[in-house]
Amino acid sequence: MPIVYSLSQFANRTSQIANRKSSLPEPRTLNHNIKTHILHKKFLPMILSACGLVCDECEHYNKTCTGCHNVKGSTFWAVEMMPTRICPLYDCSVNTRNYADCGDCRELPCNTFRQMKDPATTDQQHLEALGQRVHRLRAPR
Repeated sequence: MPIVYSLSQFANRTSQIANRKSSLPEPRTLNHNIKTHILHKKFLPMILSACGLVCDECEHYNKTCTGCHNVKGSTFWAVEMMPTRICPLYDCSVNTRNYADCGDCRELPCNTFRQMKDPATTDQQHLEALGQRVHRLRAPR
């Protein structure tokens, strides 16, 4: 079981380790990626898209996309695939209805929300992802 520190404990522990004499052996630490993941999940807020996807878990985030709210719905895939060049869910929830995201809409999950399926996923994966996204969007903020 990994050790999880609060931010102040982590900073204090890091400072203590840095101040040790260099002759002491290097402390054993978790794999950097695991530690970063634990710290991220514990202390940093999720970055959610208008449709409930977790932006910072996406392989395209900060590469070809900075999140739909940052690009006002003109995500890399919408620019390539949508006639309006804007994600229909972002356009409906934010531009048309002036909501923060789809979570503010009483119709969630609407027809458009259910029909927007990643072609790389199975129908079962799509249904599971829809449930997770609706749950995220309906969660208290």
